[in-house]
Amino acid sequence: MSIAFALVATRLLRYTVTSKKGLDEILTNRWQLTEAKARSTVAKLSAVTIYSLRAGNDRKAANLDRAHWLQLAGLALLAATVAAKIGDRGRCVVVEPTDAR
Repeated sequence: MSIAFALVATRLLRYTVTSKKGLDEILTNRWQLTEAKARSTVAKLSAVTIYSLRAGNDRKAANLDRAHWLQLAGLALLAATVAAKIGDRGRCVVVEPTDAR
């Protein structure tokens, strides 16, 4: 299970960026904007990208956290199994031969 979450967490996620058309518009039609308006426009475009990257990173972090806890649970089960097997080693089980007729 933990491997599945780790694989899901490392997959590539889509994120939103400004379209080529939007960038071209900034360089042509909006080139004459005031400095304050231009900064505001660029900040809005950057915010869209940052929001989408943050959402993707949050999903990846959640999947990696699940993988981590599942690995710890698997390790605990392995330790319990090994401890049980070591405990069984001290017991001697005698098997009587059966009459194979």
